[in-house]
Parts: sequence; C-alpha cells; structure tokens
Amino acid sequence: MFLALEKYMDAENINKTFKDNFEVILNIATSHDGFIADKHGNVDWLNNFDHQNIDCGYNDFFNSIDLIITGRKTYEQILSFDCEWPYANKKTFVFSNRGNLTTTREDVFFVNSLAEFSQSVDKSEKKQTVWLLGGANFIENVSKLKLIDKMIISRIPETLEDGKALDLDINDFNLIKTQSFPNGINQEIYMAK
Repeated sequence: MFLALEKYMDAENINKTFKDNFEVILNIATSHDGFIADKHGNVDWLNNFDHQNIDCGYNDFFNSIDLIITGRKTYEQILSFDCEWPYANKKTFVFSNRGNLTTTREDVFFVNSLAEFSQSVDKSEKKQTVWLLGGANFIENVSKLKLIDKMIISRIPETLEDGKALDLDINDFNLIKTQSFPNGINQEIYMAK
C-alpha cells in the first residue's frame, strides 16, 4: 500500500503537512467485541442490527466533513453493495497501488500515496476535515504515521466472536466522551494526545 512509498519520505514532513492542512477523523462501527468485519471480511452483520432510525450523530458528522479517504478494498466492497454511491458530492480519495482503477464518478479519485493525495487536494484557507473511512489495513497504516486526530467508535450490540479487529494503539488517544443511545449503541470519542 502507500506506506511502501511513504517510508522513503520524511515521516515528520508528512505529519506536519497533514497537521497543517487536515483534521483526520476515524468514524467507524465495531461489534460489541471489537470487530469491524466478520472472519470473511464482510460487514453485512451491520444490516442485521435494528438501528431504530437513530443516526447516532452520523448525519451531523457527514455534513461536517470535506473529504473521504479509504483503501481500495473498502471502496470495492462499497461498490458491491446494492445501493447508490453513499458518499455523493463528497470528494473520495481511494488509496491503491493498482494503476488500473477507473470510475465515471467526478467525486472519486485514485491516489497511491499520501504525498499524491496532499498534492491532489485543493488547499483551502481552513483545515479540511477528512473522514478516514476504512478498511482495517488502511486505518492501521494511517495510525502508524500518527495522522489520526480524532476517533469516533460506535460499538454495535452484536457479538461476532471472530473477525477483523483494528490494531490501534489506544494509548495515543484520550477518551473525551462516551454516549449511549436508546438502540443499544455505545459511542466513544477519542482525541489524539
């Protein structure tokens, strides 16, 4: 993935560029036992949960972001769902080292490095809020570079017992808020130290 290219760059320089221009927020759902996908990499277990039409802050969050970054596998998984592109009108940057990805969408872009992403984004006068969408490997790589500023983790009251968990160093973050919703979701909000 992009870390193959990033390892040759100055990590401090990457971090400074991101801290100066972007606020990176990981907003993700996990099972009660901490998995973001089942053992086959699927997230269809989320559809089994009755959300009771409670958005748990998702709409406000989505309206607050400027850009989305995601890995190729998550992008392809979203395309496989039986729905319209759920992030219309939000610029989405898909990180991939495969040069053969194409789209007809005007709001989806393919990049292979953080440097390419940073150069592709129109820099505004304000910091841009970036949703770090997924998947697990991509999130872990971004986390290793210490680029995540905030995490919103929504724990769904479903137990998977096995699957893909995020390997993040929670010691890099301070828990600043917890909230429970009537539908059983428990949400934790963390800020980078």
